[in-house]
Amino acid sequence: MKMSKAGFYPGQKGYTMTGVLFVSALIIFFTYCGMRIFPLVYQASVITRTLRELAEVPGSGKIKAPEFRRRFLDKTELENLDSFNTGNMNEALSVVRQENNLFMVMQYEARQPLFGNLWLLYDYEKRFLLKK
Repeated sequence: MKMSKAGFYPGQKGYTMTGVLFVSALIIFFTYCGMRIFPLVYQASVITRTLRELAEVPGSGKIKAPEFRRRFLDKTELENLDSFNTGNMNEALSVVRQENNLFMVMQYEARQPLFGNLWLLYDYEKRFLLKK
């Protein structure tokens, strides 16, 4: 039996059912993983944008840490992020002095279930220089 110019044997066309099922399973798997990862990535982008806005306010270097936490909670409430409250903000958001500069530091971990007892862990740490 000779191969045709296209590289197929005569009568052979298209994909097999196994190939279609395998490709479909991969598409479904990656779509499911993306649906589980997207909320974590969106949350991180909202937090980064909010912290950047707070850090760029003129005179932000004179504001105390509790005021930053309150402003941050107000802004995240507008974005419908319910991961933070007054209790866990004391651990997550801090103001640090380093070499005559003030930095706002945000550190937290977010966990998202993937399959059964398999979880995604997102470790977030950013620091922003506060304007004087």
